[in-house]
Amino acid sequence: MYSKEQQMLELKSRNHLMTGEARRVFSHACNATYATAAKSNTICDDFESTVDQKIESIVQSLLKKMEKQTLAFQEKIEQQSLAFHEKMEQQTLALMKMFEKTVETLL
Repeated sequence: MYSKEQQMLELKSRNHLMTGEARRVFSHACNATYATAAKSNTICDDFESTVDQKIESIVQSLLKKMEKQTLAFQEKIEQQSLAFHEKMEQQTLALMKMFEKTVETLL
């Protein structure tokens, strides 16, 4: 009895299980030894894989949203840059006309 309890506690500590869960896993296997109970601990593995999948899907979703926002930001910057370039072109042409008029009046 003592050795089974000790093995169950070892299973609990090595697999980071709650005491009740470790007892259930250990007693689930008939004539359970520590090795068979440790090998049959698929509940923890399933939980970990489920958590990993959910985290991966969340990260993928965030990456897609960030990519969309980055593209929208780049488009907005490009539009602003084109508008600025057009304004600068207009101002340059206006200054050139003023300069030409000034030169013509001096001659």
